[in-house]
Amino acid sequence: MPDEIDSNEIDKREEVVVQRRIDRRLEPKRDYPWLRRIVGFAIIGAAFFYGWRTLNRQSAEIVKYHAQNQAMLPKTSPSPLKQLSSQIGNDVSKTPNANGMTAPIATEYGVEVPAPLDGPTLNTISECTKGANPFRALDFDRESIARGNSTLESVFKPVFNASTARRTVQLQNVRIRTKTGDELRLHGAPQTQNGRLYIKLFKVLDDGLPAEADFPDQIKDLKDQPLSDDAISRFLQLSETPGRALEVERHEAWSYPEKTGAQVIWSGDRIFELQAFMREKYLACSRGMRAGAPTITCKCVDRSK
Repeated sequence: MPDEIDSNEIDKREEVVVQRRIDRRLEPKRDYPWLRRIVGFAIIGAAFFYGWRTLNRQSAEIVKYHAQNQAMLPKTSPSPLKQLSSQIGNDVSKTPNANGMTAPIATEYGVEVPAPLDGPTLNTISECTKGANPFRALDFDRESIARGNSTLESVFKPVFNASTARRTVQLQNVRIRTKTGDELRLHGAPQTQNGRLYIKLFKVLDDGLPAEADFPDQIKDLKDQPLSDDAISRFLQLSETPGRALEVERHEAWSYPEKTGAQVIWSGDRIFELQAFMREKYLACSRGMRAGAPTITCKCVDRSK
C-alpha cells in the first residue's frame, strides 16, 4: 500500500508540473512598448551619429579637393573659380532641400568646375548599367561626347528626372563663414523614424573638427526644427557675404522599380560621389584631381561573384 500511494503521488506531481508548463506556454506574451521606444530611439541615434561621421569625412575630402584644385591652378592666368564667383555675384542657385523644394544657395568653391567624362569612363557607365530599365534614359549624347562636354551630371540628369524616380534627402550640410571668421555648419539629419531632417548647428574648431554649437540669437528658434527653405535662408544671412554659402553638401537616395537605385553625394551642383545599384552589378563613381584638373573615376563590380 505505501508503494501504491507513493506511485500515485509521483504521478500527480508529474501531471501538475506538465500542466504548469502548458499554462506558461499558453500565457499571452507581455508587451513592453517602452522597450520598443528605447530600441527605436537608440537606432535613430546610432544612424544620426554614423551619418554625421560620414558627412564630416566627406566634408573633409571635399575641402581637401578644393584646396588641391585652387593650389594647382595656373597663377599667370585668371582663375576660373574667380570667374565663376564673379558670374554668381549676388545671384543664387536653386538647390533642392529635404522637402523637395528649392532654397537660395550659391557656392564659391572649385567643385562647381565641371569634370568631363573621357571615353573609357563613359564606356564603363554604359556597360555597367546595360539591361537595367531605369538607366536606359542615361544621356549619352554623341555631340556632347565628341565635344568632350559630357559630365556625370549631364549623363544622369534624365534618370534623376524620371517619373518613376523616388528621391529622399538623407543628410544636408550648409557651410558658411561669418564676419568674425568662424565656420558654421547648418546640419540636417533625421531624428525620427519618418526620415524628416531636423536642424543642428556645428562650429569648426581650430583643429578642423566640428563641434555642436549654440545657436546665435538671430536663429535661436531654429534649434531642433525641421529643415526648410526659410531656415536655410535665415542661416545664410549670417554669412560674411549674406545669402552665400561656402559649400552645400547633400546626401540623396534614389529608388526605382526592379530593385534599382542610386546613392548620390552632391557638392553644390556637382556630383562628388555616385553609386548605382542594379540586380547584378554595382557602379561606383567618384570625383578627384589629376594633373590639376577635376576628373571622374568609375568602377563596375559584378555583384553575383
